[in-house]
Amino acid sequence: MQQLAGENSPPPRPSLLFVYPSHMTEEEAERQTTELQGEWQVQTAAAHAVHTLGEEVHHVLFWEVQQDLLVRGALGLTDTRTSHLLAQALLQAVPVTLSLSPSLRWVVGNGPWSPYQLYIRQQKEQLERFGVSVLAAPGLVELLTAPAAAGPAAFPGKLVTEADIQHITSTSLLLQPGTIVTPLAREAARSKGIVLQTEGNGG
Repeated sequence: MQQLAGENSPPPRPSLLFVYPSHMTEEEAERQTTELQGEWQVQTAAAHAVHTLGEEVHHVLFWEVQQDLLVRGALGLTDTRTSHLLAQALLQAVPVTLSLSPSLRWVVGNGPWSPYQLYIRQQKEQLERFGVSVLAAPGLVELLTAPAAAGPAAFPGKLVTEADIQHITSTSLLLQPGTIVTPLAREAARSKGIVLQTEGNGG
């Protein structure tokens, strides 16, 4: 029997957008993401040059995040390139991971907190409620495997389609009350093992 072309070819790798800080060169960013190339199609973009979220991005990783993006993202501000990109990803239900800079990693510690530190920590918690994974792990592999345990991704829209489900990498998706899920979207979620939850009643 003649084998069909592509019959045993591996499934396409999901696309990862790696947003690196301005002090890092493109070559450094590419070296940083070498260990992910086997599992992801990695795109790199400098924070000062990134413009928009591509249609085929399945995960966005912001590297060495400073307090500015943490707070702007939590408040929904979009007046910088990175905060605008973060808002785009959240609106499109694309999973986001923030890798904290060394100077900000205290925010995932155990305290005690000053009033100002507590405020910054509350912004981190707000982002997590939006479905963002905020982590201080030093390794990329740890960063991209941890979000599955970080809770459901939040879907901000009112209509979930099959295409939306294909972008979700979390094991559960939190929907707003009254959100419509198409039959194809439900089937896609079932196939990927994604649990659909409605905010307020857990299902």
